[in-house]
Amino acid sequence: GLFLQNSQLQRDIIDAVLDFIPLSEDEGRGEVTEAVEGVAGVGSGALGLFGLIGMAWSGSNMFGIIRRSINTAYDLEYQRPLVQQKLLDLTMVAGMGTFFLVSIGATGFLRVVRQRSEDIPALGDIAEQAGFLWDATSFLIPLAL
Repeated sequence: GLFLQNSQLQRDIIDAVLDFIPLSEDEGRGEVTEAVEGVAGVGSGALGLFGLIGMAWSGSNMFGIIRRSINTAYDLEYQRPLVQQKLLDLTMVAGMGTFFLVSIGATGFLRVVRQRSEDIPALGDIAEQAGFLWDATSFLIPLAL
């Protein structure tokens, strides 16, 4: 909702979805348009921001529980101040969120490169025959992150 306020961006997304999904102009365009407009509807930006803050707070609580459990398992008595603990937990949430976004982005990038490499005259045949290598690379690069 925060990013879909621009009507040109909405049209671009609708066109991209219709390029990938085999729907007719009459049959599917209306439903896709309604879905995109529903996501970008009035108040969705504020609601999405509120949801994002709530999710970050809940995630930080999860990391706090893990941290306290590890401290208990190793009989550690030292406690940081409350604000420092919460900042550490929120940093862990931000780090994990960044990790997942980079992993998803790397996987998407590899899929696009695989599709586009088949169009290159010299590499097209090699890229087509290296199907297993593409699958292995798509698995190993996000795993390495």
